[in-house]
Amino acid sequence: MQLEAPHPQRFASAREKTQAQVVWEQFRRQTLAVSALLVLMIFAIGALFAPLIAPYGLTEELTLEGVRFQPPTRVYVVDPVTGLPDRPFVYATSRKVNQQTFATEFLEDRGQKYYLRFFASRPDQPYKILGLIPANLRLFSVDAPARVFLLGSDARGRDLFSRLWYGAQVSLTIGLVAVSISFAIGVVLGGLAGYYGGVLDALVMRLSELLGAIPPLFLLIALSTLLPQGLDPIAYFYGVVVMLGLTGWGELARSIRSQILSLRETDYVAAGRALGASEPRVIARHILPNTASYLIVLASLMIPAAILAESALSFVGRGIREPFSSWGLMLADVAKGGVAALSERPWTLASGFFILLTVLCWNLLGDGLRAAFDPKKRR
Repeated sequence: MQLEAPHPQRFASAREKTQAQVVWEQFRRQTLAVSALLVLMIFAIGALFAPLIAPYGLTEELTLEGVRFQPPTRVYVVDPVTGLPDRPFVYATSRKVNQQTFATEFLEDRGQKYYLRFFASRPDQPYKILGLIPANLRLFSVDAPARVFLLGSDARGRDLFSRLWYGAQVSLTIGLVAVSISFAIGVVLGGLAGYYGGVLDALVMRLSELLGAIPPLFLLIALSTLLPQGLDPIAYFYGVVVMLGLTGWGELARSIRSQILSLRETDYVAAGRALGASEPRVIARHILPNTASYLIVLASLMIPAAILAESALSFVGRGIREPFSSWGLMLADVAKGGVAALSERPWTLASGFFILLTVLCWNLLGDGLRAAFDPKKRR
């Protein structure tokens, strides 16, 4: 019996695959991780174009009578009277106190329809797309006196749907920027400590142990007291970002140090030294690139921790301040109403759901990346 020789192109294609291609093929098989990545991409796009998606502006307080704690607006696509399909429309609502139960009720005035206007111009609320392109369009809007609150309104009559997307700009940005600062500090200090050792190693490890010994939330609250309360909200925002970045590098530095300790004794590092490569070149070109897969996975797990830290700071009143919006700040507004308000106004918890979903997606993404980079789990 004559055996057929393997086709050479199969082996050639296998040899031509890069590390990135192999990792991507493994990552695509992780259904939960891919789904989490898509959700995070939707959140990121929504945050970038928040002024376009939000029907109302960030500082637009609709303090007119009857809009405080208004439940989500019902959008009709079928006329409730005739039963025929129609363009999306809403009814104007009026606030009324039930004289028997003393509960606040919102009644629809079905005498007139108010159709949603898509990509409508709002000259009174201009903004800049990506901070560069002036615009005043809104994805959807409605004429007064009707209002469209897809997720209801808060205690000041502000649209929660709009504030969620503006809050995503802060919450998601803080996670990425704070982790970038932590990486810049942790990779440098951990790499130098692992490669050179000695006094530098002992000093870096003691500092990282000191950071790890103090509960992160207590440390952040203590540092936030150093920021003046009269500080400009934008400067206060940057101060919170820097605090999160300066307190999150300890664990990363210890992890990088352990990686460097094993990599500096490998043959290719010794060969680089023998060929006359300088120590900074050996670290930058031969050691740190081999920790890239570990750093990517670690970053995907550190970002949700930074988001939770910012939410906790804003919840206790030491984080982002008005007129900015963040998911933690929105939760703090909900807490002011007490436990009883949660059963009466459950729609105000939308920011908590966004925090939960974002953290869950980042963790699922980290698990998927860990499996994709692990040679033992490759198929």
